[in-house]
Amino acid sequence: MGSDKTVRNAGKMVTATDITLEASRLVKQASLPLAPDEHIQERIRRSARRLGLSFSQAKRFWYRERQDISAHEFLNLEIGVAKLQHREATRQGLLNEMDRRVGRAFPQDYGAPAGPLDKLARDEGYRSG
Repeated sequence: MGSDKTVRNAGKMVTATDITLEASRLVKQASLPLAPDEHIQERIRRSARRLGLSFSQAKRFWYRERQDISAHEFLNLEIGVAKLQHREATRQGLLNEMDRRVGRAFPQDYGAPAGPLDKLARDEGYRSG
């Protein structure tokens, strides 16, 4: 038998290792979405900022170096990630609604296929109008 402490959660035995793995997963999830060629340190920094942690705290969670995670800390991670998911879902819903409204207001322009210059301008962040 291992030295891992266990607790019962909804009838299932949960070990400290389970909690450490889940905390790491939550901190990693808070770093999403990924940017191309992004370094791990940048992802950890973003997670820390979003979850209200210091860089070193987020790093210890990320690499599963914390074995003594309190229920309060774990709950804060879960709440932080849930808030991020809610914020993203709300943002995506607003973007979808704006997309529908623009399409209705300018149907002749909105559905037209973009040419190579339009794509380049969009990729570079230029906006018409």
